Amino acid sequence: MIYFTKHAREKFKILKDHKFIITKSQVIETLNKPDLIDRSRESLLIAQRRISQTHVLRAVYRKENNNPDTTNSSNLSTGQA
Repeated sequence: MIYFTKHAREKFKILKDHKFIITKSQVIETLNKPDLIDRSRESLLIAQRRISQTHVLRAVYRKENNNPDTTNSSNLSTGQA
């Protein structure tokens, strides 16, 4: 199960205000089929997936309670590819 934190939910709104729509489905796809997983942050993982020719979606998450089926998505960001 994936839980979207308050920060992640607010990020959806911020991006929408800037006319850059990211859906929960895109985040889930990024978590399930990332192009890259960055493991450089101690307790967090960052899944990255290209969403267009010029942008990537990065979702910061962690596994909860050592349960691989429970993911807490704490941050969303987009960047130039």
